[in-house]
Amino acid sequence: MNHSGGKSGVRFCSYEEVPLFLGANDIVKLTGLSRTLVYYLMRADGFPVITVGKRRMVRKEKLFEWLDAHEELSKPSEWQPPARTRSYVRGR
Repeated sequence: MNHSGGKSGVRFCSYEEVPLFLGANDIVKLTGLSRTLVYYLMRADGFPVITVGKRRMVRKEKLFEWLDAHEELSKPSEWQPPARTRSYVRGR
């Protein structure tokens, strides 16, 4: 792994350097997607997430397979984030 400074500076230089299990922050760094979108995806049906305790993770092979299978959905108008399952605003 190439550390280019700070927590947000971690970059993966090759497939072998990507951890076997990826959390939301790893997926954000790897793909450049927003954190909000990654959290939506991790709750979406069909996204290859596994839950261990309260932590959601994705195996790197499954993430790359999922990305390849969904490559044709490149236009923003064709994809909508999944419906919220609960409110993320405090007090609601």
